[in-house]
Amino acid sequence: MKKILVVDDEKDIGLLMKLILKAVNIDVVYVPNLAEAEYALDNHDFESVFLDLNLKGELGLDLIPAIKQQDESTDIFIITAQKDQKLLNKVKKAEIRELIEKPLTREKIFKAIQL
Repeated sequence: MKKILVVDDEKDIGLLMKLILKAVNIDVVYVPNLAEAEYALDNHDFESVFLDLNLKGELGLDLIPAIKQQDESTDIFIITAQKDQKLLNKVKKAEIRELIEKPLTREKIFKAIQL
């Protein structure tokens, strides 16, 4: 069974992703911040991480080194509603699989994980 980490400070988005992915037999761990994400990474192996770019007072990109330290092959998907081109360019240079623009849809999620 695939295991995915969802890191988003918007609880509705995290819970929605959890419901959508559980419906197709994917195990999901949802956390709202980087500290809990680091704890989850220390205690689980994830095939993919959906990571919100802007968390309350935190930048999702700061978690990428910890993800890659756990497993270099983990797919990272950055979720954002950000329109700042300078920041988006920084995201595109990071070691991510894909940038997914909000609003999230079931189709975008399934396309990202190739379902």
